[in-house]
Parts: sequence; structure tokens; C-alpha cells
Amino acid sequence: MAMTWLYATIFVVGLPGNILVILTIIRVKQLRNVRNGFIANLAVSDLINILWCLPTSLVSLYVPWPYGRFVCKYIFPISDVVIANTIFTMMQITIDRYRAICYPFSRKVSFKTTLYIIIVTWIFCYVCFGLPLVGSFEISSVLLIDNVFKGPISKWKYASIVYQIAIALLFFNSIMNPIILYALSTDFKQGYRKLLICFTDKRGNNEKVQQKNFKKMLPLVPAY
Repeated sequence: MAMTWLYATIFVVGLPGNILVILTIIRVKQLRNVRNGFIANLAVSDLINILWCLPTSLVSLYVPWPYGRFVCKYIFPISDVVIANTIFTMMQITIDRYRAICYPFSRKVSFKTTLYIIIVTWIFCYVCFGLPLVGSFEISSVLLIDNVFKGPISKWKYASIVYQIAIALLFFNSIMNPIILYALSTDFKQGYRKLLICFTDKRGNNEKVQQKNFKKMLPLVPAY
């Protein structure tokens, strides 16, 4: 039950948080740089993690695999691709920061080039980490029998607990990036506010237009 609440919290916080990061970078022109391009790619990985990997892990805690053989063999390896992409993207951010600090006058990488790097990274991760696993997974029936291991039962239980905690921390990382960006980055704070104000203004303008149209129609009502 505790894992369910934890996963639900990660989903509720992580989904809008990562969507907000992606929309902010797309809509606020000042944030379209190399570093933020990689950060947006991290947010995409976290979104896939939240929308696919987290629900499948949660369901597997309570019921047998419900998604069928095709998903098991061909879609399930996406989780490995996402993890690999996250690792390589963090490495790319590190390289970008290294170049900015150690070689400040070197040629700058454009945002368009960054997008190409991101696409190549996804293809590389799929070919190297996803494609070899396609078709290798299979649904099998496992009969769980208690009291087979008389001595080390507690150790097996502890190993299972440690594994579940590790998986939970992996998913918890998906909600930390938007929170850290908002807490530490002034540019992202301003970008978030611009994005939210933009949506609010559009909604307000639509309401004003509707009110004006309604007022224009009022004099015509008695004529009918």
C-alpha cells in the first residue's frame, strides 16, 4: 500500500512538472540553448518513465502481467532505452558544462545541432540497449511456494525490499528535475511564470471576446 501511494505521488507531481519543463523550453525563446535542450530531453525520458515504466511496475506488484505477449516482447524493453538515454543525456550535459568552463571562447553548439544530437542519442540507445532485448522477454508462469528456504528466508525478503526501494528511487528521480530547476534556476522560474501568464492571458482574452460578442447580440434579441 505504501508503494502505491509513493508511485501515485510521483505520477501526480512528475507528470505536470516535466510537461511544464518541456513547454517552458519550447515556448520561451530565451531558454532555447544547448543545456536546456538536454534538460528537455531528460524531461521527455522522465515522462516516458512516468507514463509507461511506473504503471507497469505498480501493476506487477499486485497482479500477473496483464498486457499480453506482444507488449512483453516488443514494448517492455523501452524502459532500458529510457534509462540509457537518461545516462547519456546527463553525460552530454557534463561535457557541455566542461566546454563552457574550460573552453569559454570555443565555437558554440547551436540549439538545432543539439536537437540532432538528441535524436542520434535516442537512436543509439534503442539500437544498443533496446533492440537486442526485443523478443528476448517471455511471459512465464512462476509458482510461489512458502517455506522452501528454511534458513535464508529473511535475507530474500530484505533483498526484495531493497530492490523495491531502488526502483522507487529511480522513479522518484523523475519528479526531482522540475523541482530542482524551479528552486535553483532563475531563468526557469521566469520561464514558468511567462508560460503560466501566457495561458492565463489567453483564457482571459477569450472570455473578454465572448462577453463582447454577447453584448453585441443583446440588442438583436428583441427583434426576434
